[in-house]
This record gives sequence, C-alpha cells and structure tokens, in this order.
Amino acid sequence: MNAVRSHSMHRPSQALSIQVFKAGRAISSPVSIRGDSPKVREVMDFAMSDSRHWRTSLTSFAPGVSIHRDGFDLNVSRSGVVMNIAMPNERSRQYVGDVSAEDFDHLVKTLGMDPSSVGSL
Repeated sequence: MNAVRSHSMHRPSQALSIQVFKAGRAISSPVSIRGDSPKVREVMDFAMSDSRHWRTSLTSFAPGVSIHRDGFDLNVSRSGVVMNIAMPNERSRQYVGDVSAEDFDHLVKTLGMDPSSVGSL
C-alpha cells in the first residue's frame, strides 16, 4: 500500500467527480467537487484509512457511489470499497477494502448526500 500512498491521488488541486449507481445503472448525474474543497481531503483520508484492510483483487464489481479523479477511482457501497489506481509506468492496480456502516454514512454525508437516499448500495 505504500505505492498507493505516494500516488497522485494526493494532489489536492484535482477535482473529484461523484456519481451514484444502483444495479449497474446511474441513478444520479455526475457531480463535481472542486479540488480545493475540504471534501476532497476527507475522501482521500477515507481511502487511506488503515481500517480499510486493503487487499488486491482481480474481481469486477458493480459501482455504488463512484468517486473519480485522473488515475484514481473509488467505488463505495455498504458492503465494501474498491479502489482502482493507475500507477505511473505500471499496470493499474485494484484493491478491495472494508467499510463500516458508520464510515459509509459519514462519507455519503461528506459528499452532500443523505445516506437513506442511496438505499442499500
């Protein structure tokens, strides 16, 4: 995970694009969060939390709350989190991690959504 920590996802000026999916279909329009927003740092802190217990995975996952910026995708649902990162001069890497109900609700609220509006993702 050290390579992940040094990845460009820590660039604070890069905006995030957020979109919610259910059963593989978009249920919201993409929303952009400016790179200088405190929400960006909260999302990155969420991703880098040691409580995620990251492990590599080659499995494909249906999107839930999809968070994107160049070279970095985070797909969060109530059952877990998937992070895809494009590493410089290497193949992309995918990691899966744990997410508690409290962490999921906090992240969704941070992004300006009502946790009940994203249902059982």
